[in-house]
Amino acid sequence: EEHRTFEATMDGTYTVTVTATYKSAAETTATYNINIGDVQGPEFKLTEGTATSATYTVGQVFKFAKLELIENESGVEITKKLINPSNETVSDATITGSYQNNKERQDNGTDIKLDMAGTYKIVYTATDANGNETKQEFEITVLSNSANTPTTWTTLSTVLIIVAIVLLAGVIVYVVRFRKVKK
Repeated sequence: EEHRTFEATMDGTYTVTVTATYKSAAETTATYNINIGDVQGPEFKLTEGTATSATYTVGQVFKFAKLELIENESGVEITKKLINPSNETVSDATITGSYQNNKERQDNGTDIKLDMAGTYKIVYTATDANGNETKQEFEITVLSNSANTPTTWTTLSTVLIIVAIVLLAGVIVYVVRFRKVKK
């Protein structure tokens, strides 16, 4: 029997591996993760700003949400990031720094225009003094100005079916009227 002690000096997640054997039997190994101290990122909620589930058109103005910590915590750094459909971070639309100075900032002092059609990603990140991070990510759809109501296959097929029914009804009416005149 051998006993060993480990004394953690920092907050974090530690992995402990224990190997045991009995006489000539095969070794058995077990691995455990142990969380010590503060290992959870700061929880937050978002208010106001651009809705995260709506559809927009090119040229509309984007606003970041205001960020509110669920529990007050000092030393929190935040990042508000907008990523365009080309998967590039919109640098004019990145806000980063201390929670106190940036929690209510919705832009960088200029209008952030949605200038490209496609799917944008919005990423909000809060990191505490111990490096624990919490993220919330959302996607919004931006349509080009000429396609405010995009035509889907369902819409197109419904229109074609209606046109076919109207044409068929017109042919039937024509044939019925033509036969009456012949008698």
